[in-house]
Order: sequence, then structure tokens, then C-alpha cells
Amino acid sequence: MLPLLMFISALCFAAERQLFIVKGACPFECCTYGIWSVGKDTSVYERPDMDSRILATLAAGDMVEVVTGEVHVVPGIARITAKLHRSAQSLDRQREVEILDYQGEGYSSVRQGNVIQQVKIARSKRQCLNNPDPRYCWVDLIEEPDTRWWVQLESVYPGSWVNMESGGLKALDSCS
Repeated sequence: MLPLLMFISALCFAAERQLFIVKGACPFECCTYGIWSVGKDTSVYERPDMDSRILATLAAGDMVEVVTGEVHVVPGIARITAKLHRSAQSLDRQREVEILDYQGEGYSSVRQGNVIQQVKIARSKRQCLNNPDPRYCWVDLIEEPDTRWWVQLESVYPGSWVNMESGGLKALDSCS
């Protein structure tokens, strides 16, 4: 009976991790949409979903116009175990924290209940293994966030999408 209870408990926990979508996201410092180059053959999808229909394949050397993006995150789950970073002082130490999208400079959006705020927090378990930095390692990560960045194309098939984890597109950096 205990394994069945553990299985049901795991299913309930997994069901709580609802997909969090940040529309219009360009998730690195100086990220800019515009004309990007294709570094390797890359699939173009009908929707920002790996299960959607593949419309085309971009070839290495092509140029495409990228107009917007979305970051899709299955939130990470963390338990507060140490002194909170000053950016996280309003969090309830007794409640778990959902880790959402990365904001830059070590900050991520986190959610407790219906409140979302930006705090310095570890996003991976390995980040706190050797010589843990107390600015980030004030939590025990139960589940790491699972993040996918999708960009929408105007050229090729207007309104089509590319998953940036494929490594095929070279994002435009306005700082370089």
C-alpha cells in the first residue's frame, strides 16, 4: 500500500508544477530581437511546443527575422533552509518557493502563493555543492526549474516558432 501512496503523492506534486509562460521574453542581458543568423539546420514549429507540427527546416547560413519570444518554465521547487538573502526577506520561511524564470545578475522570479518577486536564488543543485555562496544557497532545491526559450519568426513562415535549446539560431546581442 505504501508504494501506491507514494505514487499518488508524486502525481499530486507533479500536477502542482504548472507551466509558467513569460511572453515577450528575451532572456539574457542585451538580448535584442531582429535579424538573426542560423548556425545549423534548425526545425521550425507551428506553435511553441515540441509536439506541434514541424513546418520547415532552416539551413545553416540562412538569416531570419525574430520578432518576439516566450520563456516556458516548469517551476523549480525549493525549501528555505538558511538565512534569506536580503532580496528575499518577505518570503515565508515555512512555505516552499517556486523558482520561475531567470532575470539576470543572479536574480530569478520566484512565487509563493500568488506573490511573484525577484530574488537571488540558486537555480540548480550543483550551484550549491562546492563552496556554496550564501547569497544563492539559502534553499534546498527539491526540483530544479525546467526552462525552454522559444522565439517567433516573421520570415520563413510568419508566426512560426524555434526552440532555442536546439542551438540553431545565433541570438542578437546589442552589447557586442
